[in-house]
Amino acid sequence: SKRGLEWFWINAEGGFSYVDMRTFVVDDKDFTFGFVPTKALGGTVGAGLGVRFLFLTLGARGRLGLFDPWQLFTVGGELGIHLPLGRVEPHFELGGGYAAIGNVSGLVKGSSDAISISGAYGRASLGVDVFVTPLFSVGVLGSADLLALVRPRLNDTQIQAIQNDPNISALQKSAATGFGTEGSSLGLAGGVTAVLGLHF
Repeated sequence: SKRGLEWFWINAEGGFSYVDMRTFVVDDKDFTFGFVPTKALGGTVGAGLGVRFLFLTLGARGRLGLFDPWQLFTVGGELGIHLPLGRVEPHFELGGGYAAIGNVSGLVKGSSDAISISGAYGRASLGVDVFVTPLFSVGVLGSADLLALVRPRLNDTQIQAIQNDPNISALQKSAATGFGTEGSSLGLAGGVTAVLGLHF
């Protein structure tokens, strides 16, 4: 590529993403019981850093998905393969780590922060960088995540607090009893982001 050796990299990204926590499940009643939307479209921001050995990269990445009903946090590691073709560099990454849904309790009155959704993710991404200078690049990245999430069970006191909310219907009060059992989710997330990178 005539850019010299690269040892370290850091980048920042921003764009849009879509999440469906129940992609592989027809009925989501046993997970959120209609209290929490399981699909969302919104913006996402993130950052990554790591080391490079010729065409291989090893690093860590964190992302925050800013959706209307809640936020999706992911943090983990990734392994990448880069193909330096002069100023243009296509690349492919595989990664995984921890994932969590934030601000769920704000959607369910009376939950007192009891409702939590978290788990793991696996990610595949494909992108291309254009090196404006040997130290600075701009690019675009598309990614797909497999999400495996769990909602722990609530105790009777926590369920009663939700049912005491005067704004929920009789049907919702009945459905809230389902929070007494643990729920699991298997879904997908996908997105496209613009990436700014520094290379040393």
